[in-house]
Order: sequence, then C-alpha cells, then structure tokens
Amino acid sequence: IDGVGAGVLKEDVVDVTNAVGGSISATNAIWSALPSGVVNVSGDSIIATTVDTTTVTAFSQANASIKDTVVVAVTNAVAEVILSSAGDTLTRNGQRIQYGAIVRNAQGTEIPSADVAWETVGCAGNPNANASAVTLSASAGSEVFVTAASAGCATVIATSGNFSDSANVTVAFSDRLYVNKGIAQDTLQLGTLKFPFKSLSNAIDSAGANDTLIIQASGTYQESAETTVPNLTIRGDTTLGTLPLLEHAGAVPIIKANLVGVTIQDLVFGVNSGAAVVEVIGSSSNVTIERVAINGVGTSVEHEQQRHHDHKRPVLSKRDRHSVTVDDQRHAYPLG
Repeated sequence: IDGVGAGVLKEDVVDVTNAVGGSISATNAIWSALPSGVVNVSGDSIIATTVDTTTVTAFSQANASIKDTVVVAVTNAVAEVILSSAGDTLTRNGQRIQYGAIVRNAQGTEIPSADVAWETVGCAGNPNANASAVTLSASAGSEVFVTAASAGCATVIATSGNFSDSANVTVAFSDRLYVNKGIAQDTLQLGTLKFPFKSLSNAIDSAGANDTLIIQASGTYQESAETTVPNLTIRGDTTLGTLPLLEHAGAVPIIKANLVGVTIQDLVFGVNSGAAVVEVIGSSSNVTIERVAINGVGTSVEHEQQRHHDHKRPVLSKRDRHSVTVDDQRHAYPLG
C-alpha cells in the first residue's frame, strides 16, 4: 500500500468461500495484523497507518485453522512539495525570512519525516539572476532561514524525492522602510510592503542614514520614538488618501530627535498629553516639519528659546540652539 491513509478492500486481498466453494463476503472472516499498528483492518478495508511491513491474516469464523495470510508493506512516496511562500523581497543586507517545506503523499497526507534538500539558483529569465543573492541556513531539513547577501534574484528550491517547489527571492536594497500596524506580523517585520514594521520605533531601530520611513494609515499609532539616525525622513504615505494618526504613548514626546537631522512630513498628530509632539535635543540638531496637521487644541511651537502660541502648529520642544523649520502648508486629508 503506497501512502499513509491509503487502503485496499479486504475482498481484493483474500478470497473467502464457503464449504461448497461459493464466494462470500470477506467481512465474514476474522482479521488480524501482526505486528499491529501498521494497518487498520476494521470494516471492509485495510487502511495504512504507518510505514512498515505487517502480516495480515483472515480466519474462518467457524474454524480458526482455516486461514490465509498476506504480507502488506506500507510505503509513503512523496507526491507533492509545497513551500510556505511563493516569493519575497528583502531590502537590507542580513535581513532574513524563514521558509518551510510541506511534503505530502498521493493522498494529501503530510509526511513530516520526509527528507528535504535545499538549494539556490539564479532566477530563470531574470536579468538580475544571482544564486548568491541569498544564503541558506542549512542544506537539509523541513525549514531554513533565507538571508539577504547581495543584490539580485535567487530561486530557492526545496526537493524531496522526485518532487520540488521553488520561490523567487529578490534582494533589492532600498532606502525606504514601511510601517503599517494593521498588517504587520509580530515575528516577521522587514520594512517591506508585504512585511512592514508594526511601529515607528521598530522601523527606526532598523533604519540607516538617509533612509525614509513611510507610515501607512492604519488606526492610531501610540508612539514614543527616539532617533539618532542621521538625515532621517519620517513621512505619511500620501498615496492612500488617508494620513496616519500618531498619538502620545504616555507623557513623553511622540518623536524625539537627538543630534541628527530629521524631516517630518504628511502626518496627523493627536495631542493627548502635555508632552511635546516633537522634541529636538542637541546643539547640532535640525528638524524640518512639513505638511502636518494637529487633531487637538492648545498646541504651540517653541523655536529658538521663544514660545509662539499657534493652534495650527504642532507641539515642538527644543533644547539648546538648533535649526527648526515649520512649513504651514495644509492638506485636507481625513484622519487616519
């Protein structure tokens, strides 16, 4: 029998006849299988339950000495390999994603003990084909980690028996990281559109100099983020028609810029605490704020040690002397 879960009818294994040679149902016999656990012989069928060999015996109900036996070998040939992903894009050197391979037999039953071999080749027909674009954490096993190593497109292939499945992984280094708390996973945050970061703080932890963090509208972001990344841009995604709403996560600034240049654009700030929306620290810091809106009252801007009350501007606090640019342009976006 090939395949755990597959089976045969008892009448196809043993002919049962009466005293005058007439055929009778095979279910009228008494059945056993030794060693047990390899097949199930209940009902009208013999069903494979595990890979092994067993001897199946049919006894006459009237006379146990009248019997016949057959050796049943259960195999579990691979009929299908399915990868956990159809393909992905990695944007940072060293970023990694876990791939798993599910192996099934002809009955669709998973074979957890199946041997799986992994390899990479350049993406067929892709001008950026590069088998070395990613590295694999192992060459065998049901799961591997795929890690970005260089630019290009690599096809990750998992093979078991005569069957395989593959996925193209593109490594395209990008200076853009996406944030979307609505679709972000807890375990896999790459900053891509498919696997975005869950919070601005998480994105800043992975950002590099001159990167742009794009926050997509998805409910309210409760944030307390501090950046020391040089020349970082933090902006809302204007292509969605709704700007993201950021609020205080406690009595602390939403964004704190420490000794760096930061540009903040296209965001809606919700003022729900007495803390500043943006705090700038350090004599060499500089911040540019453009096209932002405030969802609240009593806001103000503090600039060059002077405090100007203006209910249309974001709350901004500063320490020491530095450059702060506030752009008063407004856009009528609905709140995120």
